[in-house]
Amino acid sequence: MNAAPDQPVAKARRSWPRIHLIYFVLAAFDLLAVAGGLYLSHRLAGVFEDNAAVSEEWSGRFRLVWNLSDQAAAINTPGNSVFESHDPNAERARLEEATKRFGSSLTSIQSDLIAHIPPTSLTRVSAAFAGVRSSADQIRKSAEKVLDFYAAGDLAQASAANAQMDRYYDEFKRKLDTTAALMMTIQAKLNQQHSAEVARLRQFEYVIGGGIVVMVLCVAVYGLWIGRLIKSKYRELEAAHVESESFANELKTVNSDISKLNRDLADNMRRLSEAQNEIIRKGKAAQLGQLTTAIAHELRNPLGAMRTSTFLIERKIKSHDLAIAPQLQRINNGIARCDNILSQLLDLSQPRHHESESVAIDDWLARLVQEEADKLPAAIRIECRLGLEGVTAAINAPQVGRAVMHLLSNAAEALAGKGDDPARFATTAPCIVIETRNAPRGIEISVRDNGPGIAPEMIEKIREPLFTTKSEGTGLGLAAVEKILEQHEGGLDIASEPGKGACFTAWLPAERKQQEAA
Repeated sequence: MNAAPDQPVAKARRSWPRIHLIYFVLAAFDLLAVAGGLYLSHRLAGVFEDNAAVSEEWSGRFRLVWNLSDQAAAINTPGNSVFESHDPNAERARLEEATKRFGSSLTSIQSDLIAHIPPTSLTRVSAAFAGVRSSADQIRKSAEKVLDFYAAGDLAQASAANAQMDRYYDEFKRKLDTTAALMMTIQAKLNQQHSAEVARLRQFEYVIGGGIVVMVLCVAVYGLWIGRLIKSKYRELEAAHVESESFANELKTVNSDISKLNRDLADNMRRLSEAQNEIIRKGKAAQLGQLTTAIAHELRNPLGAMRTSTFLIERKIKSHDLAIAPQLQRINNGIARCDNILSQLLDLSQPRHHESESVAIDDWLARLVQEEADKLPAAIRIECRLGLEGVTAAINAPQVGRAVMHLLSNAAEALAGKGDDPARFATTAPCIVIETRNAPRGIEISVRDNGPGIAPEMIEKIREPLFTTKSEGTGLGLAAVEKILEQHEGGLDIASEPGKGACFTAWLPAERKQQEAA
């Protein structure tokens, strides 16, 4: 009579080992999911680091390749500059120096590239660089002919050789573009390898995500089954209650681990996406810089030809009274303005590695302002309040000089336009104050005027490239000034109040030197 009621209890007790078995299976699956997630995170981070390193290396190689265009232009320059300097010997020395520098750079770039490309691409790369070197030699030989003819006094032959030299330079740029396109193809293949690796890792991510979903479903089914089992086994209520509490704690740990893993995966994917976007942005910026450089060089060649032709015309009509000197001067002024715009474009778009020298700021600025003052309207009064005696800064003097001169020119145009007509002045007593001083962030150079000032809503807009309020402006000058100062680890502050003038403050890091007693 007592055996029958005991049978269900015994059967229930025999079901507990199966519960533990499922529990251990789920725990093992949890550990497997965590391990897979950590592996995926590690692999994604590795792929990102490799891709970033390769992209940075190739960006450096592309910069060096495009620098070859500048160096080839340096080989091309003596043949054009001799018509202005009239010194063939000095131009020949410049030609030899530019040729040596170009040969050294080309050999270095070629050696580095051959060491980092697949063997299947060696033949094409070597042939491309051989063509670049051959074109550079032709430019050099043509430049030597120009200098020889000019030294012999044969200007017609020198001009013809100069034209041939420019054609060789155009051929050099085409071959350099072909070489760069070949390098881009090789880089694209390397990027495809990284993309394929990321695609494989994404498939693994889907597997882990699916496994987690399956585990959650199993946990849900398991919980439902446990609930029913507890309800059916009232005789073991106390033991089942203890077991369920233990299981609930373990389940909370599993869910916590899963949540942490999901957050880590989401963070890694977000960082990878941000890194890819940054790489794309830098690539576009590099392409824009390359395009700007190419356009600048394309325009400077015809400008050089125009300058040379103007020089020859002036020389030929020097003995004739044709009364066209003002027209020739306007041509020269237009060429100089175009050349200034190209310099602003290059300052804005190219991250140049400037060569710095230690400069005594007050002495250098005084000379610069004295030279620039002769170009400003005579009615503008200029005051210098220099307070950096004995303070020096490591700067590229020509670049920073262009920045300061642009600020002076902007202030002068705000006060008096482009002439000395008092009717067009913004104030009855136009004045520009140049001031230097020490500051916690370094040295400050302020250019302040008493003109009409700038509206508050325009202060941020004038920093944007291509934005200008001038009828003949390009909108590149102020952006180029900020770019130059940023390359020197400095910056530009703008303060203005309508009707009370504007103040542009350029700041740079400074190095102090103790002055010796006189």
